[in-house]
Amino acid sequence: MIDLIGRNQPVNLVKLSGLLEVSRSAVTQSVRCLIKKDLVSFEFAQDNEKNKYLILSKKGVEVFNIHKEQQEHIEKAIFSILRNYSEEDLQMVMKLLDDVEQVWRELPWKKSR
Repeated sequence: MIDLIGRNQPVNLVKLSGLLEVSRSAVTQSVRCLIKKDLVSFEFAQDNEKNKYLILSKKGVEVFNIHKEQQEHIEKAIFSILRNYSEEDLQMVMKLLDDVEQVWRELPWKKSR
């Protein structure tokens, strides 16, 4: 959530819930926790005091930047590994993952719910 807020700030709760594809009440609960931890705060729009937008606090920006660095490191490491494999090898792995995912989708006890 901090990453999404950092990349989209200022962002309101409605847009954030859309980006996360979860309910607004779920976002509100999570945002309350982030506010308590001093990671985000609300800022009011200058043109309309009713519109509140989330922004990262100083501490939130620090967490956002650490996350960004970690993400970049992971991506670089994974792409470095993937370069060792041919397109055919990667296609085979993708097929394997699709087949395994299909097994999970077809579990008999999942259909009864």
